Amino acid sequence: MAFKVVVTDYLFDTLEPFLKELEGLDVDIAIHQEREPEKIIPLVRDADVVFVHHANINAQVIQAMEHCKMITRPAIGFDNIDVDAATQKGIYVTNIPEYGAQHDVSNHVILLMLACVKKLWTLASDVKRGGWDINIAKPIRRLTGQTLGLCGFGRIPKRIAAKAQALEMNVVAYDPYMSAEAIGEFGVKKVDFDTLCAVSDVISITLPLNQETKYLFDEKAFQKMKKTAYIINTARGAVIKERDLIKALEAGEIAGAGLDVLENERPDPDHPFRRMDNVIVTPHSAWFSEDSKHSLLGQCGQQAAQVFRAGAPTHSVNAPAKAAD
Repeated sequence: MAFKVVVTDYLFDTLEPFLKELEGLDVDIAIHQEREPEKIIPLVRDADVVFVHHANINAQVIQAMEHCKMITRPAIGFDNIDVDAATQKGIYVTNIPEYGAQHDVSNHVILLMLACVKKLWTLASDVKRGGWDINIAKPIRRLTGQTLGLCGFGRIPKRIAAKAQALEMNVVAYDPYMSAEAIGEFGVKKVDFDTLCAVSDVISITLPLNQETKYLFDEKAFQKMKKTAYIINTARGAVIKERDLIKALEAGEIAGAGLDVLENERPDPDHPFRRMDNVIVTPHSAWFSEDSKHSLLGQCGQQAAQVFRAGAPTHSVNAPAKAAD
């Protein structure tokens, strides 16, 4: 029986870099566009490798896999995969932690920050409607001397810090897993969460979504923030309790938000964010560039080829107790 690679779904315009890494290997490749677990189960039952983008790979799907060795996702995050179920089944789960996201995402954070603080959306929209009035954007403060608070201090926020410092901003960071000395090496001061909320003029969230971080920013957090502060989220939508953010924005508890991710992406036409002038939403595009796409897909293909040749990937986010039969 040939080695089988199953693609459940993808949003890329092409899979060419992924497929190129599998050229010349004795593999069957089945490409689908399914996201619902009940429809995915028959597709992955006999797969050796499963490539998933946004489909829900839950425990039920994983239990149906008869001899899968690896589930791979072209992203840093993997919260749509039940990693515990995969580990128990003896299946490796791989992500792509290093594809250059620190360049694209850090630029996007700075983009959203500048757009929010400079009221770009308000001013540009007014001009398109025939207006020409800077007063509608008051107040605007220069970034020099303001404080950027980084929630998390991994690869991406380290890049954000350097770019913010080039704009002459003060930078603080909350990361309970890093020492003050390690953070201080980047000219950044370590603070606790409450202090981050209290002193920051802009907060940038770059955290994984897990039990510790889900709804980290809720009503209590927004009440601790400055009324003039902005929050930027390029991580995962559910790090912010969205209904509490909407409430804080409507009550004027914070000044605005720049969001690349939402709790439920592709919001309804009547979602409050669509009518709020102090909210900028981009469609989970912070990571995206042609360079990032090629790197993500190519590395997923390399991991699939490695499993074909050696039975295991070069890295994984879990440690399966045994290889799949």
